[in-house]
Amino acid sequence: MNPEFSRLDMQTFILRRLEWYSNVSSLTGKEEKFLNFLVNDFHKEGDINKWRKVYLDAFPYYYYRNGGVDEIAPTLPYFLVVHTDRIPNYNASRDTGYVDTISHTVEFLTGQLDNIIGIAIARYLIEKDIPIDILFTTREETVESTLQLWEMCKLNGKTPITIDIDVFNDLDTFKDGQTTLRFEDRNGKMLTSLVKTLQKVAVDNEIPFSFNEGEAIVETGFLSKIDNGKYKGAHVGIPLINYHSDMETTTWECIYNTILVLFNFFTQSIKEGA
Repeated sequence: MNPEFSRLDMQTFILRRLEWYSNVSSLTGKEEKFLNFLVNDFHKEGDINKWRKVYLDAFPYYYYRNGGVDEIAPTLPYFLVVHTDRIPNYNASRDTGYVDTISHTVEFLTGQLDNIIGIAIARYLIEKDIPIDILFTTREETVESTLQLWEMCKLNGKTPITIDIDVFNDLDTFKDGQTTLRFEDRNGKMLTSLVKTLQKVAVDNEIPFSFNEGEAIVETGFLSKIDNGKYKGAHVGIPLINYHSDMETTTWECIYNTILVLFNFFTQSIKEGA
């Protein structure tokens, strides 16, 4: 176990964040309230705390958080990608998102986790002093966010790492808490060297992972497709069932191991001056 944090520390933090996030509706095309909530939530004493807020036709297009602390601890050559929109509750008004859905047991976490689980994990890494940039996209559920990611790749020259769910029919094959570290999805290939490095970090730290790509196409797969592989990245996935409902479910062990992979990867990158 990584000495920097315990499962209880992680679980308490993630659960609190998800409860907060779940109470802020953020339907596709209506993400501004949630984005501004996240600007406040991601503030950390000592951060440069510079945000790039891009609007298109008076609506948020994306927000980008510079994670550097100062010249001594600049940001890494990577940036995290998370998505801020969520689908409506189709059993209610189409203008109403699933809100206040989070519940948990000792083993499982349930609710509308997509896309807020990736945001909560990113926030935990910030809490643990990882100086990483973060792209907060909009309109991911309508497949409009890839152009935002593509623009950021061209602007900052950094390599994207998405934190997102991976969709499966059951969690039986993830009993050991595997995170997913895939080389490709049905749309395109990931950056092989980066995926191999993430997998090596997992092996070196005895963190279980899976190659299984699940049913969903992920952001870095779309990215690779739209420009014929000029820009590539990696995907770190949280296995999940009951996709696009208010009963999406994963395990605390999968969440913990996803965090461990990212934390150890970024910590190693900082030490190596990557």
